[in-house]
Amino acid sequence: MGRPLKSLGYKTWGTNQPDGGDRENCGSMFFNGKLNDIGCNQQCFFICEREIPLLENSINLRFGDYDDVQ
Repeated sequence: MGRPLKSLGYKTWGTNQPDGGDRENCGSMFFNGKLNDIGCNQQCFFICEREIPLLENSINLRFGDYDDVQ
């Protein structure tokens, strides 16, 4: 189980949220991006966030003067 958002200093809750006490131990997001606490048996749409590793290969770009070939 993760750590409560409140203990991490997260403050972007919706108006009067969280309000569920021991009954609402999971979370959802309102359309305005604010958080809401809900019961864990409720079904909701979801998204996941993950870190994308940087590519090991890279392209070096160089800027400077050039001469046209004739």
